[in-house]
Amino acid sequence: AKPAMIIAVNDFPSNDLKFDAPIVDRQQLTEILATPQSFDTSSMIAGNELAYILFTSGTTGSPKGVEVSHDNFMTFVDWMLSDEFNIKKHANFLGQPPYSFDLSNMYWLPALLDGGTIKALPHEVVENFGQLFTALPNLGLEVFVGTPSFADMLLLSPAFNQQKMSSLKTFLFCGEELTVKTAKALHQRFPDAKIFNTYGPTETTVAVSGIEITPDIIENNDRLPVGYAKPGVKLSIWDGDKEITTPGQQGEIIISGDSVARGYMNNPEKT
Repeated sequence: AKPAMIIAVNDFPSNDLKFDAPIVDRQQLTEILATPQSFDTSSMIAGNELAYILFTSGTTGSPKGVEVSHDNFMTFVDWMLSDEFNIKKHANFLGQPPYSFDLSNMYWLPALLDGGTIKALPHEVVENFGQLFTALPNLGLEVFVGTPSFADMLLLSPAFNQQKMSSLKTFLFCGEELTVKTAKALHQRFPDAKIFNTYGPTETTVAVSGIEITPDIIENNDRLPVGYAKPGVKLSIWDGDKEITTPGQQGEIIISGDSVARGYMNNPEKT
């Protein structure tokens, strides 16, 4: 990755790993944040300039650093805050996915840009079922952002329901397949909530398609759809050099449009 600086909130194994970059520890970071700073807004990033780098999970090989531009970033945010998802202003978002997972962009970006609040769950709370279900009903959650597997874990407790968490009205899923079983259970537990299934790899800025999973969709499908392409994106299915247009045929998904990232960091061949 060749970082210019490493910010280590937790203890960093600097004795085991050798870097030329300076390391800022928790104490130094606290001192920096406590010192008033002035910012030059004329230097704000824009257009195709780099907004962030996130690494893929490595399921198709070694992890690769994906360079996402400011424009990529903003097209995703505009979509998330559109009428398609109808997220209320100043909402309380569940902050469970870690920041190293691009699914986290689905809660911290809309929250920061729309006056919302991030209700972060420490790892030790997520790992402790007792602490987790003591905390959840008291957070006033309105928007759930997470993976289907995390929802499956929560559904193991009968306390995960609308009576205990009446303010929770929106579920946003990505990162894994949302199954009919999970969606049906959520609709039974939270009958007044809306459930959205989204899809997209890290290389296309979090997600590029979405759909509200209604009871009718659940009842009429063995597997749930990943939805319709967001504005500015084209999705097509190809078998080799031939585009597939007949429903039911299998092929490779090709994604094009303004959500596709700039490329892989320091890896022009893979880009």
